[in-house]
Amino acid sequence: MSRFVFLPGIAPWRACAALALGLGLAACGGGGPGPQAPPVATELASLYVGDASSPGFVALVRGTGGGSHTFLAAHHATGASSEPVLYSGTLQAGVDGLASASLRTMRPNGAVRAATSVFTQVSVTQMHASFDAGTSDAAVHQAAAAQPLEAITGNWSGRWNDGLDVNGAVALSGLTPGASISLAQAVFSCTGITFSLGARDAGSGLFPVTVTYPATQTGCARQGTQLQGLAAVRQLGGQQRLQFVAVDANGSGVSFQADR
Repeated sequence: MSRFVFLPGIAPWRACAALALGLGLAACGGGGPGPQAPPVATELASLYVGDASSPGFVALVRGTGGGSHTFLAAHHATGASSEPVLYSGTLQAGVDGLASASLRTMRPNGAVRAATSVFTQVSVTQMHASFDAGTSDAAVHQAAAAQPLEAITGNWSGRWNDGLDVNGAVALSGLTPGASISLAQAVFSCTGITFSLGARDAGSGLFPVTVTYPATQTGCARQGTQLQGLAAVRQLGGQQRLQFVAVDANGSGVSFQADR
């Protein structure tokens, strides 16, 4: 059996280093640091609402894996009765509160274009973001709790907003997860619209929604289209508020808000 003998007058660590070099060994006396854990994406809430600087803002955020999220938002600039701007697209959460987004915006006149959005800090408790503005105008949007499954069940009467049509009151009667409702009244120039509410997503607490317009209908701007979106109920003082945003593949869509 071969044995390594350290020569007198030569420090053991020097002999070891020389031997490692001579034999092409990676190290002497132990390896380097172990494998590093991959960075973890910032955790986000499912619902964010505006503060005093943006009281009419609500964002619905649903994770789709790998830090990617479906992002839908409505911003009523001067309160619930105003026509909102809609935002839709994908938000990518990074690490240390960083995020980026590819969004579209629908103005109250129905025009859709790419959104100018800047996220300076996001977390599970708040979101610092500006939309169609510079970073100096970034507002703090606080996270809010989505109410339990049963909170959405029942009758809701509120304001339906659509930049391609007139805005006004609409009733969603007998709402329950998994059900489809054919709206009893005409929504302005469109009749026979179906509103479908999916099962509550366990991860986000949000409900997927589908709004389907009939294929052929004179005067209906959205005939033959289907909108996909998200809905949530949150506590607002002594009332509950139902809100949803649903858009088509191009970012054109509708929003709804009702209190009871």
